[in-house]
Amino acid sequence: MLLTSLPELPSPAAIEHDKHWRAGMYIFNCPDLSDREHCSSMTFSWMMQFVLANQESSSSFRRIDIVIPGNEIPSWFNNQRVARSISLNPFLIMLENNIIGMVCCVVFSAEPHDSTTTTNGQKPVLHLRFHKGDLVLHFRIPVNSNIIMVKSNHLWLTYFTRESFFDILKDIGNEFGNCIRMEASIVDVEGLDVEVKSCGYHWLFKQNLQEFNLITTQPEIH
Repeated sequence: MLLTSLPELPSPAAIEHDKHWRAGMYIFNCPDLSDREHCSSMTFSWMMQFVLANQESSSSFRRIDIVIPGNEIPSWFNNQRVARSISLNPFLIMLENNIIGMVCCVVFSAEPHDSTTTTNGQKPVLHLRFHKGDLVLHFRIPVNSNIIMVKSNHLWLTYFTRESFFDILKDIGNEFGNCIRMEASIVDVEGLDVEVKSCGYHWLFKQNLQEFNLITTQPEIH
């Protein structure tokens, strides 16, 4: 059954992280949800509950992944681009101790098609890549023909804690704060037509958490 409204979401305390210290929620095949003005705002507020819980708990999450129906990046993302990639300057987070993390957003569309030629065993994924030169770090979510049943657009939101982001910089050899590239890419999408439409990121300040919740609970005006 396709969801037409967002159910009550569990509190962060009721959810355990996986072995990679991740948590989150995936909603596919519910295009009607993207037309509900409160769906995205409720989801963003739920993510902020995780962020707040992260500040207060010793058993914290290092990454939060959420996929919901949606057509565009929210306006409060002050760094966004209608493209698959965007330049990311980490200089601010290296100078500003009040930045507690980063929220990334990718808008993508997915539509199933005749999969009679699909190779068994392949697992199509959507990658979020951070790279500098030849050094690349991947994060991924599954987007395959076993999951996607109807044509729809989606928002993929990923929250990285401050510590996780510094680990990313270290892993790609960029501890000195040079500009890097954030890119969304599709790998092995047999049985699906998948397109990345836009991407963006937003630095999250500790003192702005309450203000952020107020912003996300207001419907956007277009």
